[in-house]
Amino acid sequence: MPIRAIFFSQPLHIEGSEQEATAETDLAELARSTAAPYASQGEQLKLAEFSPARVRPPLLKWALANMLDNAVKYGGGEIAINL
Repeated sequence: MPIRAIFFSQPLHIEGSEQEATAETDLAELARSTAAPYASQGEQLKLAEFSPARVRPPLLKWALANMLDNAVKYGGGEIAINL
């Protein structure tokens, strides 16, 4: 059974993040670069196609890495990333 990481457009609050500016971001590249270490460790990852969006890249990368860590630790099988 695949583990699905789904991000909604709900605000993520991390102390001090209010000062971080949003930027037009290539979400596909952000997801690929964040998931690359997991794929190189033999994890089966399935990335959906993403459109660019205005986000806070470091926060989104942190959240995605956190979800991938949890999927690897507590899940199993294929990990699918959908934004």
